[in-house]
Amino acid sequence: MKLSSYVTLIGQDTQIAQNKFTASVAVTVSPELASELLIAGIQLTQDYAGGAGGVNLTAAGTLYFFNADPAIAAGTAIDGLTAAQVAKIVSQQAVVAGDWVDLATTLTSYAHIGAVQLGAATGELKLPYLSTVWVAFLYTGATTFNSAAGDQEVLKIRLLYK
Repeated sequence: MKLSSYVTLIGQDTQIAQNKFTASVAVTVSPELASELLIAGIQLTQDYAGGAGGVNLTAAGTLYFFNADPAIAAGTAIDGLTAAQVAKIVSQQAVVAGDWVDLATTLTSYAHIGAVQLGAATGELKLPYLSTVWVAFLYTGATTFNSAAGDQEVLKIRLLYK
């Protein structure tokens, strides 16, 4: 099994409103013939040095996986996707508040990490012949992500695959 690097879905200065997508991001998997995604690791952090409040504990939504670049812009609504973008969706996975585990609270950071099993029925998501998987997160939390001027929350993803 292999683990991709973390890729940022929401940067510390990016606001994402309820029921809006993050920008789509590319996650590189190697070797090219990686065929099964097993787990999506998600990380939510905040830098207290410049941030206000705590980490958004309701980072709920749906991770969408694509077999080609869907070129989704941050802030796009689900009904704003084009037919061409929808055709590239190969899977989706809900992320709920219960998926998050509190890792640490310090003077400078507050972190949560979660893992969602991909492919609920089989325990895997088969994506043959891809060296890149594109991901976008449809945020459904009640409060806008990074809603306050001082919020510094960051949402990242990485993939466990074989």
